[in-house]
Amino acid sequence: MKEIKMEAKGLFNVARKEFIDHLTSRRFIFILALFLIISAVAMYQA
Repeated sequence: MKEIKMEAKGLFNVARKEFIDHLTSRRFIFILALFLIISAVAMYQA
C-alpha cells in the first residue's frame, strides 16, 4: 500500500511540473494574450 502512495505522489509531482511548463510556455502565453485581446475587442464593440 505504501508503494502505491509513493507512486501516486511521484505521478502528481510530475504532472504538476508538466502543467507549470505548459503555463509558462511562450505558445500558451501568446494564445492567452490573443484570446484576451479578442475578448476585449468584442466587449468594446458590444
